[in-house]
Amino acid sequence: MVWTILATIVVGIWSYALILLWRIRSAIPYLRNQPDALPCPADLEGSGPWPRVTVVAAARNEEGSIEGAVRSWFESDYPNLNVVVVNDRSTDKTANILADLGSRYPSLKVHHVTELPEGWLGKTHALHLGAFETKSEWILFTDADVTFHPKAIRKAIVFSQTHGLDHITCTPESKGGTWASRGLLSVFAASVLLYFRPHKILSPKSNATAGIGAFNLVKTSVYRQIGGHQGIALCTGDDLKLGKLVKLNHFRQMLLFGNGMIAVPWYRTVPEAARALEKNLFTAFNYSLTTAFLASGGAFIAFFVPYLGIFFASGLQVISFAAAIAAQLAIFGYMGRLTGVPMTAALSVPVNAASIFYCVIRSIYMAKKRGGIMWRDCLYPLAELRKKGKI
Repeated sequence: MVWTILATIVVGIWSYALILLWRIRSAIPYLRNQPDALPCPADLEGSGPWPRVTVVAAARNEEGSIEGAVRSWFESDYPNLNVVVVNDRSTDKTANILADLGSRYPSLKVHHVTELPEGWLGKTHALHLGAFETKSEWILFTDADVTFHPKAIRKAIVFSQTHGLDHITCTPESKGGTWASRGLLSVFAASVLLYFRPHKILSPKSNATAGIGAFNLVKTSVYRQIGGHQGIALCTGDDLKLGKLVKLNHFRQMLLFGNGMIAVPWYRTVPEAARALEKNLFTAFNYSLTTAFLASGGAFIAFFVPYLGIFFASGLQVISFAAAIAAQLAIFGYMGRLTGVPMTAALSVPVNAASIFYCVIRSIYMAKKRGGIMWRDCLYPLAELRKKGKI
């Protein structure tokens, strides 16, 4: 009886997930497939044929990636582009590299932050500072290790103007990492995509929203109207929260698949990924142990019970569990294509899911042990984050 109930539950979960993925796949376009010009450039908004875009990035101890990222932004074929980088209290060679880049790219503006004001996270403060003085029509928030295809910005602007959008965010393609860490990525990315239901973002009746730090393109007027990053000053998931602010204020946004156009390095090992995701995973549960344990319990049933059922159930139950496993492989195989993960890395779903559980447990344990979230060498108390870090 127990195995019958569990088989019904997991088949229902993965059938729904397959249907949801099919709807997302049908509704979400690829940035690479979009045109890079309008039939009539005069139809574009702004003072000229192409509205000015300012790329804004926060950099802290990014000596290994900042040069390649900045060079890719300036190599964009977008004709009306500014770049602003905020050096957020770096202790490595980031400042020196930015100075050298400034001599090669005179239009590069660099701000140096030496002290963090009270009530801010380092990254949200840096992005707010970088965007504060811009007179561009659009702001493109990105990370200091992200590289763009030369046509990425042009395609995004054409798409946003053609569809009357106020905010565009794109999924990046991940590069590097071990077989195990890239398998973790396939499970992580699929879980996030299914949870946020991006195919419903355009609907004003849905609370679905999205925001990805690698590529958050927003109208400057909209950014000003929602208060910039000030309303999310203590939100560790600042990229998603920015998207949420846009949606809450009834502006139009959309997510696109950016593989082939936007690239970000992935973590080399699972422990490295766990340390990097530490600040975000407990945040996803609003710092609630009850929510975290309930979600983890449901995920355990969905991911692991099918494999247990193959060995311990019988008859039609085994067929049901096998169908659930097949659905898992189909979903994570497809996500591998979107994220640049080889199919072989997406095959070991139980191992990859176990890695996610490890990351979640570590995130909760470290937050409880420290009494807060450690980010950019600063400790932010849980009580303050619970009070001011949610919207």
